[in-house]
Amino acid sequence: MCPQGRLDCNDDLAAGMAGDGCETNSVADVQHCGACAARCEAAAGGVAFCEASQCMQGGLQAGDVKAAGTEHGVGNGGVTDYDARCKDDQVLVGLDVITDPTTSILYGFKLACASVAFASGASGAVIVGHGEPQKSDVIGYNPNMEPAVWSSLDCGPSALVTQVRGVFGTATIGGGMFTTISQLVLTCSTAALDAGLQLGWTAGTSLFSAAAEQRSTDYAFTDTCDAQPVIGFSGKYAGAIDKLQTYCRGLGVARGAGGVTQQ
Repeated sequence: MCPQGRLDCNDDLAAGMAGDGCETNSVADVQHCGACAARCEAAAGGVAFCEASQCMQGGLQAGDVKAAGTEHGVGNGGVTDYDARCKDDQVLVGLDVITDPTTSILYGFKLACASVAFASGASGAVIVGHGEPQKSDVIGYNPNMEPAVWSSLDCGPSALVTQVRGVFGTATIGGGMFTTISQLVLTCSTAALDAGLQLGWTAGTSLFSAAAEQRSTDYAFTDTCDAQPVIGFSGKYAGAIDKLQTYCRGLGVARGAGGVTQQ
């Protein structure tokens, strides 16, 4: 007879020392949750787990939106406001940026947003993956601004933007002096479920819009989301990006009852 919370699911209890006894933890084993061969199942994009001998499932849950840091830049009398954020079920996974190759001025950008869900990672880990990125409309770019080069800052298939760094500097645009972004840096991070079914984040690649030349009037900023995803920006532009505010969205794990399949 097995003690409470333990089961003999390979039927070798009668073998005594030759067997492994009550080898199964039916309290937490997703393959034998509460009973032998009672396998916990989760909906697509979710994760199954066994808690107190009951099948449960977890899914990613979007939280509140908050501003990271303050609005950066001086405005330059920028005539156009912008508010570019991913949809409620999406987060930022990259940017397409358009810059002046000689001065590194950031003329404009497109958001690359994607929906997120749990996925299988290396060594059986449960990670946060994302779907195919969707690009936003162009923010800030005036086609008359030349020279201009597009480049893509892509976090990859299992990483999200969690920090934005930048440099503002004074540059000549159209015969006038303006303070604009001359470098933007994205930090891409990965997230995985830990033993307590909480998201643990690991910072990874940094992606640079340009190797900006540092000038005496430059100042730098860092907007961090406290290990939460970035979802976009607001600010002003007039020929180039003059002001920028970063926004983040909380991301957590929602729990609910899961399905059971008898193997």
